[in-house]
Amino acid sequence: MNPKSRQPKSAWSRALLVIAAATFVASPSRADGPRSSLHLELGAGLPTAGYQSPPGTRDHTAHVGFVGWLSIDYVLKGPFALEVIGGGGRMFELYDLNPYLPGGRNPTNGFNWFMAGIGGRLRFLEHARHDDDGNALRAGNFWVSTHIGYYRYAGRQFGVDAAFGHEWSLSRALNLGLFVRGFLGLNGNGRPWIQGERNTTAALFAGLSGSFDLSRRRIDTTAHEPPGDTDGDGFTDDVDVCPDVAEDVDEFEDTDGCPDRDDDADGISDAVDTCKLEPEDVDGFEDTDGCPEPDNDHDGIADADDQCPLVAGTDALHGCSDPDRDGDTVVDRLDNCPDRAGSPENHGCELAQLVSMQDGRIETLDRITFRLGSATIDHDSFAVLDNVAEVLASHPEITLMSIEGHTDETGSAHGNELLSAQRAHAVVEYLVRFGHIASNRLVARGFSSTQLQVEGTTVEENRVNRRVELRTVTTP
Repeated sequence: MNPKSRQPKSAWSRALLVIAAATFVASPSRADGPRSSLHLELGAGLPTAGYQSPPGTRDHTAHVGFVGWLSIDYVLKGPFALEVIGGGGRMFELYDLNPYLPGGRNPTNGFNWFMAGIGGRLRFLEHARHDDDGNALRAGNFWVSTHIGYYRYAGRQFGVDAAFGHEWSLSRALNLGLFVRGFLGLNGNGRPWIQGERNTTAALFAGLSGSFDLSRRRIDTTAHEPPGDTDGDGFTDDVDVCPDVAEDVDEFEDTDGCPDRDDDADGISDAVDTCKLEPEDVDGFEDTDGCPEPDNDHDGIADADDQCPLVAGTDALHGCSDPDRDGDTVVDRLDNCPDRAGSPENHGCELAQLVSMQDGRIETLDRITFRLGSATIDHDSFAVLDNVAEVLASHPEITLMSIEGHTDETGSAHGNELLSAQRAHAVVEYLVRFGHIASNRLVARGFSSTQLQVEGTTVEENRVNRRVELRTVTTP
């Protein structure tokens, strides 16, 4: 049987009608709806038709075909899309694959072919790239599709087709690629198999494909984009009087988007800056008047050198104030008894003292004396050393005290050097043994007669030069 004899003259008009109807049904009705794409495929292939009538007569004929498909998809969710497809082309019969069997037939010039169906498309891999503005573009994707529908090929047939391919992006909306498509017809000539005449058809096509993203073309995204902020000051360009220059937030006309004049560049507008040519020193003290305050606490110590710039203090404490824990008006660093209230006359203690706290030293009000020419401490000096031990115990911040022994110029230099060191060690030993002061807080040094307080060798002058001095090192 000749397939051409069963092909109606209106086949092409029917195919065009089906494609137009599919395009109308699946096109997005709103500009802001889900994404839709129009696909066009042009290919060539080798279909094969088998026809049997009556039963037992087999006819297998090979064709070469040039076919085109037009489809439109409608994205449902993610990579999944509903697709309507239509196609048509021309088939040319090559030869009968089984010409020697009874019922074999001769080649014909060819016939028209068309189809229409519905199915789905899946894009399962995309490669991302970006344009010059940093916008993401789809560079390409692999896809598969399958449909079920009506085929006009060697009779009317109900069949299925499947395809896969890859497309590359030429622009934001236009893609070009390659595809392979095959279909299988299930019955033919409009009659079921059980009536004794049936036709089966299989075909495989390959070719070029193209697609156009309808939603990208139809949606005017610029109409929905919020206005930009060119200068990044938080005011969008549509309300920013100075869109290219950022607003300076200084509590003066901060709503127009324009910076205010600030000659000294201290961040405070000249309109409210008391010192327009002197920049404010932002240090947490009177920072809104635009004027620098070099000595916030007015203690005579510049803030740059003041460890306590907001509290008046002294040079000795690097600008910080003297605490007075016991509130007896004697500051702790000069108070022999910093945790027990006393009187200034007794150096902050209730009882009279034999030593006093001074900056960097402990001054003995009674001298520490030794037996003549020896390092043995006189008993009269025990009370002085006991008072020294009490002060050290009350001031743990004194981490080191240097006990320094000195002699007069009587005697040899070597003997005086040895004697001064021995006397200093004797004081250390006494404070450790009887005052219970940690030895690592004490160091003994002998200076011989190298640091005389007065020049001369009279009895009184020698007495003044023979001495022990106590120098302290305090760690805050």
